[in-house]
Amino acid sequence: MDELDEEEWEDWDEDDSFERERIEAENRAAYDSTFDYYSAYRPKQPKLEIGQYVADQGFRVPFIHDQAEWEHVFDDGAAMLRSEMPQDYDGLSGLLPSERVADAALAQATQGFGHELGSIVMRGLRNGDLDPTDYMTYLSGRYSWSFYEAEHVKSAAYYGALEYLDMYQQSASRWRAIEGTNVSVFADPHVEGRYYFGVKPYIDPSTRRYQAIGGYQFDQGEYDTPKQFRKHDTPFVARQFVEFYEQIRQLPRFDATQCPVLELQQDLEGNIHFLQYLKTGQKQMLSEPFDLPSSEDTLRTFNTRGITPRSGKNMRLYMAPNLLKKGMEGEGIFCSLTRPRGIETQFASVTASFILHQAYISFQNNHFDASPLYRPSLAASLSYCENSTDALLVKIDEVIENALFRKVSPFSREAVPYLDIKVTSNGHEAAIESDWNLNVIAYDDIK
Repeated sequence: MDELDEEEWEDWDEDDSFERERIEAENRAAYDSTFDYYSAYRPKQPKLEIGQYVADQGFRVPFIHDQAEWEHVFDDGAAMLRSEMPQDYDGLSGLLPSERVADAALAQATQGFGHELGSIVMRGLRNGDLDPTDYMTYLSGRYSWSFYEAEHVKSAAYYGALEYLDMYQQSASRWRAIEGTNVSVFADPHVEGRYYFGVKPYIDPSTRRYQAIGGYQFDQGEYDTPKQFRKHDTPFVARQFVEFYEQIRQLPRFDATQCPVLELQQDLEGNIHFLQYLKTGQKQMLSEPFDLPSSEDTLRTFNTRGITPRSGKNMRLYMAPNLLKKGMEGEGIFCSLTRPRGIETQFASVTASFILHQAYISFQNNHFDASPLYRPSLAASLSYCENSTDALLVKIDEVIENALFRKVSPFSREAVPYLDIKVTSNGHEAAIESDWNLNVIAYDDIK
């Protein structure tokens, strides 16, 4: 948009001040590559509004433009409603479900009065008489959490981890479902040329097969090298997705120093479509590897993301806490294969500065399970580690078992076990130093 000259600005009424500020922000975004337009002007429907912007820049984005197009894709069985909240841009992700809606699918799933009622609902959704937000709120369900997960929502909201979360700002936008491969991409903030991918290939629905999400890591020089996930039929090549990611990342309205998560869809003809930009808060700050501490009591993990000072960082490592407390911010949290789980893992990843996970750190399953990859400033996995003696690994296994199942139950709401640790990470690997002796603290004492 062209800048207005001084005389034109003087003609603006005070009521136009908001629009004037918005245009000034648009102008700033054109020359300041670190300016984040969407933090200054938070979208109410981030998927749709950012999708419209990306489409204006010449990229494929499958949102619905008008009622006629919506009715057409609805009749084709490709109508998709995507949940929207303002925090979907830079807050927690995946809290509410999206849904592919089709009259035929509903008819097959219901009988009798339920079928008749469902048909009325679908007709109203198709012709515009039923608002998509009302459908998602009241029929698809406002919340998809268990009671236990809802308790974590309340806990996290209480101490401010969910700054922008307001469930009553929920809405829905209309999209066209694209058959093909779903790909999530995240650039490592500290290792030049390293990208992480979550890939769910297309499977013909007539085969009734389930296709798991495969987690991949590509470094410089590997973008054209096919990599195979053990549960996938075909290998994955990263080149075109790396290039697409960087093109989106450099668009004027985004802070180019951010390392967002992009959700993309590759159709059956090989074209890539933009679905979502999720700001992670991870800023690019490339680091060269440096030597790490080494001793018989030091655990070395090679599945690592994030850096610390060379001197390392001292902290508590809370072992699968049942409650999240304000005093846990900036500390570490251990996540086992089962505890915490689901949405709790994402809340833990927002709370802690360090996540130590029993599982591999990668895109997997959904936003919740993948959150340790891109939410905390530092994360590491016990799946890929080594040390100078097997005895240490045995001891750590015993510590974990005692913390989770024996001496102190994480299901308790009275106390939580923790370790005093020092973590040193150079972005490629991490060293964890500790006496590996469990301590216990009451939740009431974590302020």
